[in-house]
Amino acid sequence: MSIITTLERYAVMSDACKARISKVIVAKKHKKKQIILKPGEFNKKLYFIETGLARVYYEVQQDREVTSWFGYEGGFLCSVSAFLSQKPSREYIETLEDSTLQAIEYDDLQQLFIEFPELNLVFRRLYEHYLRLYDTRTVLLRERNPRAQYQAFLRLYPALGNRVQIGHVASYLNRSISTISHVRQEIVM
Repeated sequence: MSIITTLERYAVMSDACKARISKVIVAKKHKKKQIILKPGEFNKKLYFIETGLARVYYEVQQDREVTSWFGYEGGFLCSVSAFLSQKPSREYIETLEDSTLQAIEYDDLQQLFIEFPELNLVFRRLYEHYLRLYDTRTVLLRERNPRAQYQAFLRLYPALGNRVQIGHVASYLNRSISTISHVRQEIVM
């Protein structure tokens, strides 16, 4: 799957726009557990996940992480606030599997918006899609029942049930590993 094919789901783009995007996209392979952004660094790239799995997370204490986001094939990934504001990130981006990421630089994207106004509609719809996912997550975090919360996670990320470590799921849901492990065992039985 390519970034252009995915963007075309949101709105029609001219051949000239697609050709220009193709020129600024850089694909790179990343190994499992590779950190591609650290706190304090500038998130200069919007990543499209061609293959693989990654997460965005931050540390609340030296021994406690909170997963903000998962990204997998066909999805986009960045430290949202850091990318949009172009200020230092407070988050990490880590690959969870060997992954191929297509990246577009922030400055290139801004130039594309100027050159191809049609791209503004594409990205507005893309941002709306991710805003709905974010809103769904906020509702998910308010769920008090761990079983219902985990089942909602599986509906939100159906492809990730067995691909993501239980600890990452627990940190995403703000639950203990033992709670999520127990719920997962109940659901499997």
